[in-house]
Amino acid sequence: MTETQDRAYGLYLNGSFRESDKLYCEILDKNPKDSRAWHMRGYIAVQLKELERAVEYISRAIELKPNVYSMHINLGSTLALLGHFDQAEAVQKKAIEINPRGTEAYFALGNCLRAKGQYYEAEAAYLEALQIKPDSVESLEMLARNAEDMRDHDKALDYALRAIEQNSDHKDCHTMAGNNYIRRRDYDLALTHYSAALKIDPKDATA
Repeated sequence: MTETQDRAYGLYLNGSFRESDKLYCEILDKNPKDSRAWHMRGYIAVQLKELERAVEYISRAIELKPNVYSMHINLGSTLALLGHFDQAEAVQKKAIEINPRGTEAYFALGNCLRAKGQYYEAEAAYLEALQIKPDSVESLEMLARNAEDMRDHDKALDYALRAIEQNSDHKDCHTMAGNNYIRRRDYDLALTHYSAALKIDPKDATA
């Protein structure tokens, strides 16, 4: 990286997004084909909640360098934030083509499919992520939430408990476990998990 790129990235890491973006603009004035600078401008735009700009900038980066996994991940995630789930799904599938062992794309694909109400397809995507990274608490949590969406409360409980095995301080999974034990009328175990959730976050009204 050049000195200007170093400074721009440092400002980004420090949360000085506008100043960082200004330096990346200077970089692009000198070299409009710098895909990394376009990508970073897009990522900064996401932090600033300027999502349409983010899509424009990251798309430009992909035009210049079409096979970068992280660019597709970020573009797909931004499209999903905008509610463009069909487009986001297509981009995440492209990311999977680029890197079939990348958990992020499967996870993001699962989120898109879940948002569209395609719960069985979402489950398959989350399971792919979990197969690649078996200790992924995030995948187990989303599998639990997706199972709740499907009204499969036994499966939701199983995934929530597996997530807790990996991270005993996972408040939301304790709450989900408590809710599902209530459905089973197993009030003692429900109380155990609600108490654990409240110990982690005493202000949690859901527990």
